[in-house]
Amino acid sequence: MKSKILAHALLLLVFLVTLLALPAGAVHAADPTPQELIAAVNALRAAKGLTAYTFDSGLSSYAQAQADYMASTGTLTHTRPDGSVPWGSGLKENIAYGQQMTPDIAVNQIWTDALHYDPMVLPGGAVGAGVASSGGDIYFSLVVRPSEVAASTQPVQSPTQSSAGQVAQVVPTATATVAVGADGAITHVVVTGDTLTSIAAKYGVTVDDIKRLNNIGADNLIFLGTTLIIRAANTATPTPEPSATPTPETPTATLEPTKEVPATQTPTITPQPTPTPTPAGFFAGVPGFFSRNLGGLIVGALLGLAVGFFVAQFGRRR
Repeated sequence: MKSKILAHALLLLVFLVTLLALPAGAVHAADPTPQELIAAVNALRAAKGLTAYTFDSGLSSYAQAQADYMASTGTLTHTRPDGSVPWGSGLKENIAYGQQMTPDIAVNQIWTDALHYDPMVLPGGAVGAGVASSGGDIYFSLVVRPSEVAASTQPVQSPTQSSAGQVAQVVPTATATVAVGADGAITHVVVTGDTLTSIAAKYGVTVDDIKRLNNIGADNLIFLGTTLIIRAANTATPTPEPSATPTPETPTATLEPTKEVPATQTPTITPQPTPTPTPAGFFAGVPGFFSRNLGGLIVGALLGLAVGFFVAQFGRRR
């Protein structure tokens, strides 16, 4: 019996040593796939009574490139390397990352606020997804093109770019509209692929100039179809007319008669004779103290009782 227990203990010890000897990460679950992420989104849509999104390979390439870019830089961002963002092309994107990231966690726990929930429950549209991992972190990119957005506005990847570790550059699919007014004002209509940096470089101005003229915030967001002011209208600056300087008037001093101040008479104080107190002995005030002071009467009575008590006691001893 003891030999069986010893054999089982040895087997358990060998098993534990084998587990400890395995390199870190040798045993782990397989990374989720883009198809699993899309399936989780369509499962949510089915639970809400919505039809499944249509799979779009172009959107998936676009999403995968961003997932690879986030994994290579270790950042969570919607901004592509060229500065463009998905909503600049009418697209919606949800992103997430984490060491234990799964499609279920992303769809049902992370993307539950209104901003991220909306792209998953649109009335209809096309969808693409990308998944990448780096350093134990898993990165998700879910891109949705609403059904009312034309497919021609979708960013297209450059075939010369590699999808591994970086995002292919976005190629605009529309021509920018430029207008020059009679007053010299220049405006630009935002099209797919436009960024503040590319627009500023095109017109030889700074990004800060465009932001100031169009009240663009720190997020640098611009939207398709928006007309941006590149250069304000020329306005003539009026030349100020010199104004006459008034000559100050010299005030005339007015002499006032000097008032005579009557002399103040100082009253003479006549000294009064001070009565000289009649000196008295120590016991001169004792009768007054006892006669005019209730406390003195009480003290006197107590002293009398004390003296009488002392005399009585002294007489008994004798």
